[in-house]
Amino acid sequence: GGVEAAARQLAENPRGILGTVRARQWAVGGKAVLVGDAAHAIVPFFGQGMNCGFEDVHELVRLLDEHAAPAVASPAGYAAAFAAFEAARKPNADAIADMALENYVEMQSSTADPQFRLCKAVENALENSPLGARFRSRYAMVCYGGAGNVTYANAQALGRVQWEIVLELAKGVSSAEEAAAQLDVAQAERLLAERLEPLQKELQVDLATVSHAA
Repeated sequence: GGVEAAARQLAENPRGILGTVRARQWAVGGKAVLVGDAAHAIVPFFGQGMNCGFEDVHELVRLLDEHAAPAVASPAGYAAAFAAFEAARKPNADAIADMALENYVEMQSSTADPQFRLCKAVENALENSPLGARFRSRYAMVCYGGAGNVTYANAQALGRVQWEIVLELAKGVSSAEEAAAQLDVAQAERLLAERLEPLQKELQVDLATVSHAA
């Protein structure tokens, strides 16, 4: 029956390999360039592997139009396009690779930690507070960003600062269930202004482009 077949498959089927690819060099002059998983395969724990590849293609096409359009294509133009592509995309590919691995740890063990759940509740409360337009969780930036210069690399950089803010705000909250009621909005506003918004400005990030709505 179905249960027996599922049990047999679970016990006997070979296990696949989940791995991360970080190619040190993506381009070879104007002759070849790696794209997608060939350059940066990632584990699936952020659900962004295919999207990252699509972003590669979008950026590569844009740079080919800029440096090696059919009417003016040359070996030097292809080399310039490929070099610019690698420079633009590798930091983002490395960032989502790191964050996907971090998400594995989060799902595997962190979710069982009461303090972690408290901090996630504080993060959610802040994102859904009147300050939400100035704060988007790293998850939201990764999954719903892209426009407004909300790249993977920028989401990673902002996420580090945001988590420090969340940890500080969590000190004043007694439980995950009370996060929304006990969130110190005045303290949150001060921390956002002092720590987060200068980095947002430096990275030229527009959080207004990050929306959960379809």
